[in-house]
Amino acid sequence: MNQSTLLPLLIALATATFLPPPTSALAQDIPISSAQAAVMEDQQSSVSDEAIVSSDEMQDQSSAAITVPGNLYTLTAIWLSVKEPGVVESIVQLGDNVNVGQTIAELDQELPRAQMNAAEKELAIARIESKNDVDLRFARVSSKVNQAVLERSMAANRQYKKALSKTEIERLRLELERSHLSAEQAERTKQTNLLNEQLKSEQVAIAEIQLSNRTISAPISGVVTEVNIEQGEWVNAGQPIARIVNIDTLRFTGFVDSREILPSEIAKSASLIVDYKGDMGRRDSAVDSSDAVDVTITFINPEIDPASGLYEIRAEVDNRDHRMYSGLKSILKLRREN
Repeated sequence: MNQSTLLPLLIALATATFLPPPTSALAQDIPISSAQAAVMEDQQSSVSDEAIVSSDEMQDQSSAAITVPGNLYTLTAIWLSVKEPGVVESIVQLGDNVNVGQTIAELDQELPRAQMNAAEKELAIARIESKNDVDLRFARVSSKVNQAVLERSMAANRQYKKALSKTEIERLRLELERSHLSAEQAERTKQTNLLNEQLKSEQVAIAEIQLSNRTISAPISGVVTEVNIEQGEWVNAGQPIARIVNIDTLRFTGFVDSREILPSEIAKSASLIVDYKGDMGRRDSAVDSSDAVDVTITFINPEIDPASGLYEIRAEVDNRDHRMYSGLKSILKLRREN
C-alpha cells in the first residue's frame, strides 16, 4: 500500500476513536469506554451541584431580614396658647423640664379676681333672697283671714238683712281676691329668686374659669423647646406662647418596597436599629442587630405607589430612657406574618 492510500485510512481511524457514542447506543446499553463514562459522571455531578446552590440561594433570600430605612419623629408635641388676653407676669425658660399640671405661664389676675369676688357677693345675696318666703307666707295668711271675714259678713247679712251694704261685701271680696293674687305673686317671686341664685352661681363659675385661664398649665410632661413671649408682654387670646415635646415614645416612618414584601405579609412586631453615628443612610448598608430594640407596627398603608412600588409603614418606639432622639435615621427590620 502506497503512502497516499495509507494517510486517509489513518485519519478515518483516529476520528472514529474519539467521537462520543450515539444516544441510541447508550439507550441500548452498548458498552462505552471508561473515559467516556467518567466524563458523563462529572457533567451530571456539576448539574446537581448547581441545583443545590440555586436552592440554597433561594432559601437564604426567603429567610433574609427585610430592612426598611427611615427616620424617628416626635409623637407627642404641643403648642400652648393663652385663652384670655393680658400681660404676661411669668413664663418658663427654654429647656425646662415640666410635668403634667405644672405652671407654664401666668397673666395678670387683678381684674378677673375682682370680678370673681363681685360675682360671689351677688351669689350670696341671691341665696338670701331665694330663701326669703315672708311675702308668700303673709299672702297665704291674708287669704285665709279675708276668706273668713267675707264668710262671716255674708252670714250676718243673711241673718240680718242689710247688716252690711252691698258695697262693703264687694270690698271684702276684692280684698280676698287681692290676697289670692298676692300669694301667686309671692310664689312666682320665690321661683324667680331660685333661678336668680342659679344664675349667680353660674356667673361665679364663669369668673372662676376666666381667672383660671390666666394660668397656663402643662397638659403633658416634657421639655420646653420653644418660647415665643417674654415677661411683661401683652398677649392676645389664642396666641401660642410655648412648645412642649415629649420623647418618651417616638414614631418611626419609612417606606417598604412591595417587591420585597406585601403589606399583608408584615407581622405586627419588628426590631429597630438606630443610626447614632450616621452610617446607615443606604438600603444596602450593613446592619448590626446587636443594639436592636423591639417595636410595634402601628400603621401599614394599604396603598402602594404605582410609580415607585413603595408604601408607608409606621411603628411606635418605647424611648422612656431617652436614648433616642427625633430626627435620627434608623432601620426597621420586618418580620413576615406566620
